[in-house]
Amino acid sequence: FEAHYAFVWQVDLESELPPFAGAFATGDPAFAHAASGDLRLTSTSAMIDVVPEGASIPGFDLFGCPRPVDYRGGGARADCGAVEAQLAP
Repeated sequence: FEAHYAFVWQVDLESELPPFAGAFATGDPAFAHAASGDLRLTSTSAMIDVVPEGASIPGFDLFGCPRPVDYRGGGARADCGAVEAQLAP
């Protein structure tokens, strides 16, 4: 099983995980409001700017917004997951 630029959070380590390959982010995803389905990333998300530079990623996220975005400075790196954090206009 291969997952690219996925996010692992609150994994039950008592169960055996399948062998994973790919890049992962860990920490709090800090979604805007996960309970209501709003999975946009807030500024404290551990998923922001963690995909390695030069990685093959789509040019747009789930909502059609451009990616990667240089959200935290230091060069544009993509976010893990389907939604790219966007800078305020």
